[in-house]
Amino acid sequence: NLLSEQQQQHQDTFEHTSIEAMYTTLAKVADVGLGPQTPTEQREHQRRAKRIVELDRLANAYERYGYDVSLVQIRRHDPHIYGKGDLLLGAKRRSISASVLNNLAII
Repeated sequence: NLLSEQQQQHQDTFEHTSIEAMYTTLAKVADVGLGPQTPTEQREHQRRAKRIVELDRLANAYERYGYDVSLVQIRRHDPHIYGKGDLLLGAKRRSISASVLNNLAII
């Protein structure tokens, strides 16, 4: 079965790829996309990869450095002024800034 052979080859490649190499590829996809795809597919892949990278950064700040964190989408922003639509926010746990962060009215 050709499909099974292709799936097995992909699985073998995945199993022999380091976590660092996979994360590097994920970061590249988040930044510029990867491989032949339609513009719509590229944007969707970039969006998903970017979200994974952002959540990983927030988790690292929370777990390793003791920050309270939040991922916030900017509403009605002009991408010509600021190209990104998300903000990663963090403040040292139990600080005044963390108290403010944790009480933000995020809708």
